[in-house]
Amino acid sequence: MENRNRILLGIGVEVFRSSASETEGCQTLLKRARRKLRFSPKTLGADKGYFSEKMIEQLLDHDIEPHIATDRGRRRAHTRARMRQRGQGYKLSQRCRKKIEELFGEAKDWHGMRRFRRRGLLRVREEALLIGWVLNLKRLAHTVPPMEQPA
Repeated sequence: MENRNRILLGIGVEVFRSSASETEGCQTLLKRARRKLRFSPKTLGADKGYFSEKMIEQLLDHDIEPHIATDRGRRRAHTRARMRQRGQGYKLSQRCRKKIEELFGEAKDWHGMRRFRRRGLLRVREEALLIGWVLNLKRLAHTVPPMEQPA
């Protein structure tokens, strides 16, 4: 998600196997954004479900500063992520994270993302992409100035 205008840059639907599937899905979305959109983020904000050593190390290897809500952990990667909590960038990122959560709340409450109507992984992916598309169109309508109508 792009923070300034809250535009979805990617959405992924996977079968949930464990908390590791969330981090794998995040890495997949980051790779796709780099490849297709030529987008390389400087920071990544996430909740504490992404506070794993593997995730933090992969972010740092790609020069992405992890702004992840911290949890318990004594490894070196956890300490490096915890040290970023003191900075102003982390505080701003957490504020933006709240806006992103509001967007997903809107998708669940108003667009049916809480319970999908279709069954099967492919069909659920299609429905999630349509919901993401609608959310982006709503945000783009606010960012693009209205065109003047010819007289």
